[in-house]
Amino acid sequence: MRPGTRHRLRGGFSLLELLIVIAIIAVLAALLLSAWSSAQNKARQAKCTNNVYQLGTALQEFATEYRVFPPAFIPAEARANHPEYHINWQYALNGQLSTAKAPPLDGKFSTEDTPGPDQWVGLPNGPKAMNFWGGVWACPAARPPPNLPDHFGMTSYGYNVRGLGEGLQGLGGTSLTPRAKAVTAPAVHATDIVSPSGMIAIGDGFEGNNGNVDELAGLYRRNTNAFGYYSDSTRHAAARHGARATIAFCDDHVESLTFHELFQDTNDAALRLWNRDNQPHREDLEP
Repeated sequence: MRPGTRHRLRGGFSLLELLIVIAIIAVLAALLLSAWSSAQNKARQAKCTNNVYQLGTALQEFATEYRVFPPAFIPAEARANHPEYHINWQYALNGQLSTAKAPPLDGKFSTEDTPGPDQWVGLPNGPKAMNFWGGVWACPAARPPPNLPDHFGMTSYGYNVRGLGEGLQGLGGTSLTPRAKAVTAPAVHATDIVSPSGMIAIGDGFEGNNGNVDELAGLYRRNTNAFGYYSDSTRHAAARHGARATIAFCDDHVESLTFHELFQDTNDAALRLWNRDNQPHREDLEP
C-alpha cells in the first residue's frame, strides 16, 4: 500500500465524503422538519374542527331548547324579557357549554362593553389579549396580525349574523337597531331554516368578497364592503388554514370550505350557503 493511501485512511473522511454526509443530514433534517410542520398543522386543524363542532352543537342545543337562534346583539331594554339571550350570541352559546367559564365582570368591563370572547384587540403598541375565554373559542392556528388597527377586536370564530351581503337572511335576528345598525331581535325561529344542512352557522371568523378576506370580531359573512381592514389581511387570513375555513352548518355537521367557495363563487349553490330561506339573493351582492 502506498504511503499516501495509508495517510488518508488514518486521517478519516476526505472533504468530498464530509460534504456528502452533510448534504444527507441536511436532506433528512428538511424532511423531518416538513413532517413535523405537517403534523402540527394537522393537529391545529383537528383542534379547530373540534372547536367548531362543539360551538355548532351548543347552537343546536340552544335552538332546540328555546326554539330560536340566539340574536347577534340584545339591547339592554330587551334583556329582562329574554335573559336566555344574555347580551349577544357568544354569551348565549357559552351558557350552553358545560365546561364554559365566562370572564368575570370585575369593574374594568361591564355587560355593555364586553361583547364576547375577543381574542385580540388593537392598541397603539400592538395587539393584546383582551377578555379571552380560550377553550373552544380559540383556534390554535389563529394569530394576531402585527398591524391590527387601534381598538379593532378580533375573535377566532364568527356567527352567520346577516346572511349574504347586507341582507337580513342570517341567524342573528330579523331587525336592525339604530345603534351602529346592529342586527338584533326579533330572533330567527328554528323552523325558518329551509335547508339546515346547506346553511352556514358558525366558522372561522372571516368576511370577504371578490378575493378580499378580513378577520373580524364575531361576524361571519360574505360582505361586498370587505376591502382589507389592515395591510395584507387576505394573506394573513389565508395562513390560518391554507385559504380554507372550518364551518359548522345549521344541522351541526362540519366542513372545510375554500375561500373561493365562500367569498368568490357567484353560482346559486355558493350564494345559498348564507341564507336561511335557501335562496341566492344575488341582489344583496350588488355594490
